[in-house]
Amino acid sequence: MSERIKEGRMAINQAINLPEKADFTLQPMEKLENHNDWDEWIDTVRMILKIHRLQDLIKADVPRPPESDPKYEIWHTCASIVNLWLRTHLTKDLAAKVRTTHLPKQWPDETVQTISKLLLGHGHLLNGAIWIDAVLIK
Repeated sequence: MSERIKEGRMAINQAINLPEKADFTLQPMEKLENHNDWDEWIDTVRMILKIHRLQDLIKADVPRPPESDPKYEIWHTCASIVNLWLRTHLTKDLAAKVRTTHLPKQWPDETVQTISKLLLGHGHLLNGAIWIDAVLIK
């Protein structure tokens, strides 16, 4: 942990550990299809993001920086890139579910939580997803 954080001069948020520039290329990976692939997919996501010091962007328990944060612009750029990257690594059917859900998905932490809820469910969300899948079976 940096000295600035230890001394309490900087609030902990998703921007703290980001690279100075958004000059990274996120590696391609297998597309997430369903709940059976979740554990491997999210582990791969975490590993790839960690390589580039972007892992905090998918942590819902780490707050996003305020617009007044000196690293807000780099956070905004990195978060937008990661969010797009996450959503392009979903199958067409799952991407459609994410796109049409009422759940939040503007930032990477929201997108990961939304995907998790759609696949692993929380009560009625899982039942609804199963029902939709059953209805769409041809």
